Amino acid sequence: MMFPDDADVQKVKAHIFDPFEYLMMRHKKSLLNLDFKESLGKIAYHAACHLRVQNMGYKTRELLQLVEDTTRLKLSSVVLVTMVLTRLKKNSMKNL
Repeated sequence: MMFPDDADVQKVKAHIFDPFEYLMMRHKKSLLNLDFKESLGKIAYHAACHLRVQNMGYKTRELLQLVEDTTRLKLSSVVLVTMVLTRLKKNSMKNL
């Protein structure tokens, strides 16, 4: 982190969360409604690299485990980039 001793930086840091980190914090305090109406089925997610650096753990995976009958498929960065590039190429060809 840049400027770890700066009080203003620490104040901002204390109030910024990854969305899934925030949802899991609410879950731990019993403030997250877990009454899901249906499963998500089979989904793919990418475990972002910043999770290691920010030392927050795998909050996306933890939250998805709370949804019954949901199958998680973890994507590697290479697979994710390939999927994005393929989609971009396909969409750009439509505009020609």
